[in-house]
Amino acid sequence: MQGLIGLSVALAAASGQDLTAAWQSVTAGLAEARLPVPVLDDADFERIAAGEVVAQRVHEDNGIDRVIGVAWMDHSQDEAWLAFHDDAHMSSVSDLVEEQLAGTTPQHKVLYQHANLPMPLSDRHWVLNIENNPALFEATGGRAWERTWVLDPRGTAALADVPDGMCLNASAIWTPYNEGGYWLLPVSGGTLMVYQVRFDAGGYIPDELVVRGTVAKMDEMMAGIDERADSLPTHYVAGHTLIERPNGTAVPLYQ
Repeated sequence: MQGLIGLSVALAAASGQDLTAAWQSVTAGLAEARLPVPVLDDADFERIAAGEVVAQRVHEDNGIDRVIGVAWMDHSQDEAWLAFHDDAHMSSVSDLVEEQLAGTTPQHKVLYQHANLPMPLSDRHWVLNIENNPALFEATGGRAWERTWVLDPRGTAALADVPDGMCLNASAIWTPYNEGGYWLLPVSGGTLMVYQVRFDAGGYIPDELVVRGTVAKMDEMMAGIDERADSLPTHYVAGHTLIERPNGTAVPLYQ
């Protein structure tokens, strides 16, 4: 069972027909890669073309719902990839602090994140393993680029790698489930973004509250990525670590 939720965000738009055609061009590759993808119709693509984020909630068998958001941004696929992927770790969501940890490589990131929650809720934190997906790149002829994350398999032992003073609250709760990803598809000189996440906050926060909170933050996150892409010409320049596409080639630095 699925429900669509429309969220307004100030992003530029392509045509609904162009978005539909691009989506259909990679449908077989998405199925081959077994990606979780929303079921979108012409009306959804028209909403995306009008500058909205279309979010979909998908119920999963283990009771942890997945939230998927789709939007179009007026930036190239390289620029969108850099904005999501940037090792500067500027969070796209308020009240979230993050830090890269040991073990990070151009294709694999180990990332600590700490969510500051309002009283009386306890803060949450976790360590993610984030990787590119070369299989999807191959399955779609290089058109769709994906980056995914899961909780670090070491569990709370991974916190030993967090720098002193970075765990902002000693009472923060480790989240028992956190996985997701995003994939990017070039359309009309811009990029269609598909972001999906499944998250169990742990403690006494109900799943329904987590899902609603994720949906509420979706437009902020997508708009933040768009704004970050605007800053790339002055940020992704000489001295910045090169960021690789899923096939291992580096995105060129701005001059």
